Amino acid sequence: MEKEVQNAEVIRFGAFELSLEEGQLRRNGVRIRLSGQPIQVLTLLLETPGRLVTREHLQSVLWNGNAYGDFEKGLNNAINRLRESLEDSATEPKYIETVPGRGYRFIGEVAGDAQIREPFENSNGNGLAATLPGPTVETQKIQRRFPRVAALSGVALTVVAVAFIWWQWPEPAPVVANYKQITYDGQRKGPLVTDGRRVYFMAKTSRGYSIAQVSAQGGAAVLLQSSAGSDLKLLDLSPDGSDLLVLPSSDEDKEEQLYVISLPDGAPGRIGDLTASDATWSPDGQRIVYVHGKGLFTATRIGSDVRKLVELPGQIYHPRISPDGSVIRFTLIPNAPIFWQLWDINNDGTGLHQVLPNWNHVQAEGNWTRDGRYFLFESWVNASNGIWALPRRATLLNPHPNPVSLTPGDSNVVLPVQSPDGKKLFIEVGVTRMEVMRFDPASGKFVPYLPISGSQFNFTRDGQHVIYMRLPGFDLIRSRIDGSEQVKLLQGSSLQWVRGGRLSPDEKQIAVVEETNKPGIYLLPAEGGKPELLLGGSYEDHPDWSPDGHFLVVMEVGAEPV
Repeated sequence: MEKEVQNAEVIRFGAFELSLEEGQLRRNGVRIRLSGQPIQVLTLLLETPGRLVTREHLQSVLWNGNAYGDFEKGLNNAINRLRESLEDSATEPKYIETVPGRGYRFIGEVAGDAQIREPFENSNGNGLAATLPGPTVETQKIQRRFPRVAALSGVALTVVAVAFIWWQWPEPAPVVANYKQITYDGQRKGPLVTDGRRVYFMAKTSRGYSIAQVSAQGGAAVLLQSSAGSDLKLLDLSPDGSDLLVLPSSDEDKEEQLYVISLPDGAPGRIGDLTASDATWSPDGQRIVYVHGKGLFTATRIGSDVRKLVELPGQIYHPRISPDGSVIRFTLIPNAPIFWQLWDINNDGTGLHQVLPNWNHVQAEGNWTRDGRYFLFESWVNASNGIWALPRRATLLNPHPNPVSLTPGDSNVVLPVQSPDGKKLFIEVGVTRMEVMRFDPASGKFVPYLPISGSQFNFTRDGQHVIYMRLPGFDLIRSRIDGSEQVKLLQGSSLQWVRGGRLSPDEKQIAVVEETNKPGIYLLPAEGGKPELLLGGSYEDHPDWSPDGHFLVVMEVGAEPV
């Protein structure tokens, strides 16, 4: 028997009807100018009304699994156009509901009018045409596609197997091909952001920090003229490159009114009444995530709809949202111990967890790559500052991915930012030097004393040798006072972030503080050698000996002096 389909692919909801066959949306019979991805997204949502359609499913079906950047921009545009055409609202939806970090759900009442006429024989054998309730649109599609699905099932299984193996294969490690210096002024700089054509950064001036810009190809830096203030803290650049997020104070821990500076004119504008110590834009530029007190909050770009995500026993720094908008990664300095940690939380405030609980190195601030595959962050390993890349996705072959080093161990680089095209990495390279001076009573001036760059100097009684932390590098060194005969006292040691270097009165031992890997007070021979743990815990970096050498005076982190 032959089936006749009548109005088989029209779905009605409210005053709207969608023709699946024509790919057209109408309101009260009048066609709405909408096509392409918005129609495709609406079709997928209407095929399973009331059920969640994940962002991953939308990406795989409609965007061919393209990179997060392209997908995020396309999906956001499609949803915005749909809501505009349906006169819908993201905050009070009638049709399309956002499930934060997961996807979308069609919540309107759907009425598909597909009808199937099928001849049948009654009890007396006469042919009688009767209208029977037809299957749903989804069922009809399955019925029509079944022969094709059956014919291709073997191929499909093979493709699925190959795809599964590919998906479970570990991410290839990124590689830095070469370096190029783009500023040569030698001035102190702060965190930077980029739109791919220009790099914006904090530049030290006589009155504090101003925002400066330089071509991504290099050249002279130019201060951005703005009435926002003479001492600014740069936080982030909006996804479309039109607005800078700033605070009117470069003090790292100070909470101030949150401002937006428009580019290129530098006009400032307040974000409601929000005060913060740090903040970042959401991938679509419509919301911000900010730090207030010991809590992490989210709000719209005009400062409304404030929501508290979490409050932690420590200080939160540098929140950054993943390109798909689902995860917020931030740096936490807990009350104890004092070394920095990376933490994740979902954008709805759930799923709080430490990112690298078993990685015994300092985990400082960082940024996501544009495709969301890696998180690039700075870390101190073996007393040197470098950039590391942590794969986001765990696989069966690599269930616990470890960070991969991108820069040499002694490079002293901070806070990596990737260009929008993903081909360049902008970093700040610093060289820390300190000069030892002495006061000359005859001239009334300070004059150079040692030809050594370092800190925390300890001199032997004969005045011929000195123990100090060398800069750059933070190595514990013993040398002659002219800088010759330098010896690394912790060569081959497992200690990574050592401070102190206090020589005992009998000049046989050195007391140091280790802050990261097995923190505590350690003693080592004055000529160098294996350090021995004396007292575990987190302590300030200046232990001192009693005059007789029988006691050490130390101060616990967070303790009050007595």
